[in-house]
Amino acid sequence: MTKISAAIIAYNEEKHIARTLQSLQSIADEIVVIINDNSTDKTEQICLQFGAVIFKNKFETYGKQKQFAVAKCTHNLILSIDADEAIDNILTKELEQIKTTPIADGYTIGIKNFYCGKWMQFGGINSTKRLRIFNKQKGNWNNAAVHEKIELAEISNIIHLKGNILHIAYESKAEHINKLKKYAALNAQKLSAKSKPYLFFKLLISPISKFITSYFLKLGFVEGMQGLQFAYLMSYETWLKYKTAMQMKNLTHKTAF
Repeated sequence: MTKISAAIIAYNEEKHIARTLQSLQSIADEIVVIINDNSTDKTEQICLQFGAVIFKNKFETYGKQKQFAVAKCTHNLILSIDADEAIDNILTKELEQIKTTPIADGYTIGIKNFYCGKWMQFGGINSTKRLRIFNKQKGNWNNAAVHEKIELAEISNIIHLKGNILHIAYESKAEHINKLKKYAALNAQKLSAKSKPYLFFKLLISPISKFITSYFLKLGFVEGMQGLQFAYLMSYETWLKYKTAMQMKNLTHKTAF
């Protein structure tokens, strides 16, 4: 029978991670949790209660941290799941079948995103399909700072499962703002290499485009006030990352002289 290693990275996730670990108890043969070395809450103690194998590692990028988690797993079949996610019953049953008869190199899973307590189906946070189960001999996470993804060998068999991962995207407006500031700063580092005219143009146009896309084109208005709030904050994140990139660009230019 094929064994599954669940790989998780975490930073101050005491609020959510018990839910994640509980959902894995009947299916994961090993749970590996990588905790940021500067975490300060009770994440480690909670993980130990569920029998997880814990390593601490300095955070560089999301991609590299997840690569580190995969490297620490002893089984080839990896379920990569975040500390604010859980698997549903349908996915649990499918994983039981895969352990008996694995039929692919990778498996995509639907992600149901919950925003401020509500499952949002529109606005750009709607259910998405992600590659989350894979044979680590066939691939791994890339090095991306944010929006990292699993990259498998070109000749790989990938199938889609019917079950879902249940993701608590943001529990509150305050949490959304805190996270978007972090994501904006990470993205700005890469964008700061772009030219000033490019950054200025994107600063003017992209926030408006992001709001229109989320609220109108992706039907965010169907979600009521939550859809409006989500579209506005996505627009704000876009504005913030280009503004920060321009500030980095100006600082680099000044220090060069």
